[in-house]
Amino acid sequence: MVGHCGANIWSHESHGRLSAGATRSDACFSAGINDSSAPASVFRDPFVLKVKVDKRHNYEEHFEKIPSVAENDVYLFAGESFGINLQIKEDDISGITYQPDLAKADVQFRFC
Repeated sequence: MVGHCGANIWSHESHGRLSAGATRSDACFSAGINDSSAPASVFRDPFVLKVKVDKRHNYEEHFEKIPSVAENDVYLFAGESFGINLQIKEDDISGITYQPDLAKADVQFRFC
């Protein structure tokens, strides 16, 4: 298992590469895959992201329709946990799909 501090990413196996970058307090993980045959995206319910900036300031942003996984990118927000399944072709990641059941996921994401 491999862990990443902050987003608490856990992987059962190490296939291909996952690169990470963060915007605001959300995190987006991209497997660097170009696969137009990927299944339809799974969207989370609309929500308000609330971030404590410092002792006196807070930031809020309303999100209408944000996918959990879309076009081989993973969108992870504070407080979420879900997994992805990897499609492997010739020792490389050829696609990723959303997996709500962490016990069935190849990679688990938890953002505290």
